[in-house]
Amino acid sequence: MDPIEALREVAFWLERSRAETHRVKAYRRAADIVSDLTDAQRVLHAKANTWTNLPGIGPKTAKVISEAAAGGEPVYLTELKSQAAEIGTGGRELLAALRGDLHTHSDWSDGGSPIDEMMRRAATLGHEYCALTDHSPRLTVANGLSAERLRSQLDIIAELNAELAPFRILTGIEVDILDDGGLDQDADLLAELDIVVASVHSNLRADSDTMTRRMVYAIANPNVDVLGHCTGRLVEGGRGTRPESKFNAEVVFEACRRFGTAVEINSRPERRDPPRRLIEMALETGCHFSIDTDAHAPGQLDWQGYGCERAEACDVPADRVINTWEVDELLDWTRQPG
Repeated sequence: MDPIEALREVAFWLERSRAETHRVKAYRRAADIVSDLTDAQRVLHAKANTWTNLPGIGPKTAKVISEAAAGGEPVYLTELKSQAAEIGTGGRELLAALRGDLHTHSDWSDGGSPIDEMMRRAATLGHEYCALTDHSPRLTVANGLSAERLRSQLDIIAELNAELAPFRILTGIEVDILDDGGLDQDADLLAELDIVVASVHSNLRADSDTMTRRMVYAIANPNVDVLGHCTGRLVEGGRGTRPESKFNAEVVFEACRRFGTAVEINSRPERRDPPRRLIEMALETGCHFSIDTDAHAPGQLDWQGYGCERAEACDVPADRVINTWEVDELLDWTRQPG
C-alpha cells in the first residue's frame, strides 16, 4: 500500500468517526511531508527506517508509513476500519438512492482539505456528482470567497472535471443570507453556478417576523436552489449548543414550495437540522429536500447516512430528494427560474 494513501486513509476513518482534529491533522500533515519527498529519498528512509527524522512525523505516523512501504495494510488502519460503526442504519434505502452531495467545503474557505482530495473521495464513495459550496465573502471567519477567488476556483473545477469524468464536480457556493434577505455574492456569478445553497449565519437571534422576511426574500431569489440548515441550531459538539432561530416555518416552507427551493436536511451530527417536526411540516407542505453532509473534510463525506436516517424516519420519499436525481434532471430543476 502506498504510504501516502495509507496516511490519508487513516485520516479519513478518523474524520468519519469524529476524532479530535489534531489527531486527523497529524496524519494529513505526514502525508503531505512524504508526498514532497523524491522517490530516491523515500527509498533511503524506507531502508534505514528513519521516517521520524523528518520534521512533523512522529512514531505513530512513522509506523503507518513503514508498514505501508513494506507492502501491507498498516495495523492501525485495519483497526480503524474494523471498529468503524455503521452510519444511519435506519436510512439504508434512501442512502442507496442518493447520487451525490450538494453541500461541501474545501480548504479554499473553512474546509481542511484541497478540492482534489475532497472530490476524489466523493467519487470513491460512489457519488456520481458532488457540489463544492465554499462560503461567500462576508463570512470572513470562514475565509469566504470573493467573486475573483470564486472565478479562479471555477477554472480549477473545470480542469478536475476533465480528469475525473464521468464523475462531475458541480460548481456552487454556500451564500450568506444578508440581514435584508439579499445574497452575499454577485447575482451574475450566482446565475452561472450549478448549485446555490443559501444559509443564515449571522443575527440568528432576530425576532420571528424579521427572520421570516429575511429567509423568504432569499428563497424567492431565482438563483437560490437549497435553503441550508434552516434553524441554525447546534445540539452538540465543540462549539457548544445553540437554540433554533425563530421564524414562521409555515410561511418559509410555503415559499420553498412556491419558488422551487429545496429544504436541506443537514447531516452534520452537531446540527441535525431541521428537527423532525420541521421535516414533517416541509414534507406536508410539498417541499423538495436535499440531504447533504456539509462536509469540511473527506471523512465527513460519509455522514450522509445520518441525514438519510432522519429523513426515512419522517417518511420522506426518494423522489422528493433532489440529489437522488440524475445530474441532468437535477440541473434542469436548478436552472428553472422558480
